[in-house]
Amino acid sequence: MDSRLLLITGCAAALIVGFGMTGPTTKADVYGGQIPSPAGIKTMTVQANLGSCRVPRPPRELHRKAYIRNSYAAVLEIIAGQHWQETGSCDCFFEEVDWSQVVGTSMEFETEDTPIPPFNLNHLRAVADDLNSQKQAACE
Repeated sequence: MDSRLLLITGCAAALIVGFGMTGPTTKADVYGGQIPSPAGIKTMTVQANLGSCRVPRPPRELHRKAYIRNSYAAVLEIIAGQHWQETGSCDCFFEEVDWSQVVGTSMEFETEDTPIPPFNLNHLRAVADDLNSQKQAACE
């Protein structure tokens, strides 16, 4: 018998013995009684930490790439932060802006040195986070 076939047969036998003849029957069997919760899974959406005022998830129709959609969400946060700076209002501004306005405004935030990717998401996040922390400190 070829040594590779012997190895494969031995691995298959170990799996059958380890899981029984039918294999794991439930998710709890696979995870040792600990079933991971979908609520514990983090998504790539950007969330503001300002109580109930949360950045809405960008719709998939905006762009096929999550990186670009997340950049749009950061732009929305920056627009909201700028609105707060101008007005001093601690109201939630996200409901007042639609995504077409964000896409139109986003050209101001595009990188000039490289067209691909069009945004520096790390920079946008840093600006949005700074504005959010300033607003949160002022509005507490």
